[in-house]
Amino acid sequence: MKNGTIGGTAFACRSLVSGPLSERIKWIKLDYTMKSLPPPFIGIRLIHALKRMGKYLNYLINEKLDCILIFSSTGLSFLEKGLMAKIGSLVGIPVYFCPRSGNMNKLMDSSYFFRSFAQWVFRGCEQVVCQSDSWRVYYQEVTSLPDEQFTVIPNWIDTSRYPGKQFTGGESRL
Repeated sequence: MKNGTIGGTAFACRSLVSGPLSERIKWIKLDYTMKSLPPPFIGIRLIHALKRMGKYLNYLINEKLDCILIFSSTGLSFLEKGLMAKIGSLVGIPVYFCPRSGNMNKLMDSSYFFRSFAQWVFRGCEQVVCQSDSWRVYYQEVTSLPDEQFTVIPNWIDTSRYPGKQFTGGESRL
């Protein structure tokens, strides 16, 4: 985020931590923003993932955390953040997991491993935060978890930054 990244998840995170919730919440941020496109060599990505996991484990051990909020993309990001979510839930901290990629359905539809992994991760979460009701239905069907496991918070965006038309809130669609 320090490097000016403006992708959807980075924007959502910045919006959240700079919003009114910050008056009541002390955020401890672990930045996992992709440093370049295309992504660096897998070995470099693995080194960065191991460093992030070390920091994460340090936070779990040394900080009094009320809950954990994790945003995830697809692919390797989903594996890394899913593992973080599972570790957090195993040590008894409520985890709110936010899968944020429009490609999650392609990943899960084509891979028994990723469907099983999602079920394993989501089962331990306090809530899986979905970007729309259609995502909630999809994740519920794929994982066979109860409706109560999922919460829908539609995409948010600061529309004041867009001149001209007045936007109204709406739900994103799968």
